[in-house]
Amino acid sequence: MPNLVGSKVRINALVTVMAVIIGQSLAGVGGMFLSIPVVAVMKVIFDKTQSMKHWAVLFGDDNPKLNALQYPVMRLRKRIFREE
Repeated sequence: MPNLVGSKVRINALVTVMAVIIGQSLAGVGGMFLSIPVVAVMKVIFDKTQSMKHWAVLFGDDNPKLNALQYPVMRLRKRIFREE
């Protein structure tokens, strides 16, 4: 069974609409058809990569189990902003 199954990927509706509009502006009708699978592949990659988890939360449709600020990348940014 492939990793990219529609019921498993769960892409946010706003991200889907934006991807279709950007795909249409870049490549026309073909870009509209290819934009959703490209976003699905990007979401699977973001889910598997620890440093890109915050992008997976942004692209995802389901509620995150943890707060987005709990990820190490976001904590580091928060600490940098406090020092300034």
